[in-house]
Amino acid sequence: MNLLCEHIQKVVDISKQHGVDVLEVSDGWTKIKQVVHMKSGLTSELKKEIEEQQLCLRYWSSPKTPHNAGDEGFTCDACKVGITFPQ
Repeated sequence: MNLLCEHIQKVVDISKQHGVDVLEVSDGWTKIKQVVHMKSGLTSELKKEIEEQQLCLRYWSSPKTPHNAGDEGFTCDACKVGITFPQ
């Protein structure tokens, strides 16, 4: 897997240590170059460990709606790469 951001790669590595694998990597978005979609959710322990790395990532959350599943994740605004976890 060739990720365009070393910060998001670090999040993927930490996530794998917690048993959370990558579902897919997508690109071609308008404002983001690449998005890593994870198979399972972001636990509080995993979120804490990611935030302790001080990777200059912006955390975001999008609640579930009748038309979309909820998700949350991190975005590297410098590299324009994100990672998303289902809620």
